[in-house]
Amino acid sequence: MTRTTESGPSLRGNILANIVRVALGFIFPLITFPYVSRVLGPAGIGQANFAGSIVAYFVNFSTLGIPLYGTREVAKCKDRPEDLQAVVLELMGINLVSTVVAYALLWGLVAAVPRFREVSGLIAVMAVSIAFTTLGMEWLFQGLERYVFITIRGFVAQAVSLALLFVLVRKETDVLAYAALVTLASVGANAANIVLARKYYVGIPWSRLGLKRHLKPVFTMFGMTLAIGVYGNFNATMLGLLSGMATEPLTPSTSLFTSISLSCMEKTMFLRSAPS
Repeated sequence: MTRTTESGPSLRGNILANIVRVALGFIFPLITFPYVSRVLGPAGIGQANFAGSIVAYFVNFSTLGIPLYGTREVAKCKDRPEDLQAVVLELMGINLVSTVVAYALLWGLVAAVPRFREVSGLIAVMAVSIAFTTLGMEWLFQGLERYVFITIRGFVAQAVSLALLFVLVRKETDVLAYAALVTLASVGANAANIVLARKYYVGIPWSRLGLKRHLKPVFTMFGMTLAIGVYGNFNATMLGLLSGMATEPLTPSTSLFTSISLSCMEKTMFLRSAPS
């Protein structure tokens, strides 16, 4: 008999939704990449990919190991509302501090590194995703097994971004519009999360929260995710730094499959190493 959560879909529904979500992660880039690479050309797509790879490092830094650790902790206490709210606020507190530090480091590097300053406009647009990733708390909905919701809102955000892409990105100079639409897919999905997660932002005085108990496991998870994140974005970053923009379009066709593989590896490492 298929297990059904008290306030959510069945296990079978969650599995199916997760499969669809992963499939969409393949399909949308396969649709957009040929069009974008033809319209923007090597220089344009190269600038966007390089800026995106820089921002990706700081998204990874700002989240620490919370996406993995938070999913596990939420799943453990999802049937205890008070404990769940405490965990969410504690992890959000840590995440807010790391996000402020990530922004400070990012703009410090942009000011200090000439190569980063050349794409500072693109970085500024894409860096919006850092704040929305933190506030969106994807790990909360994964821990609550809300995969149908995650899949639907992700599909809607990607579909809107795709439709606007064909309307607004029409010539080589539309690189900034392309960067904004890439960011929109992530921001839109996380904006939907923020609306539903509002009830977890209040209710417990901050003085009663125990942030310290999470620090060790969060940073342990961060060590794993950092290594995976650096590996996944290394090609785009180094090509942008050393080889100019002309070679950048070669990277998305392979990095798509690499990112899926690394995501699976990340989840496997977490399941093997997380404390019981």
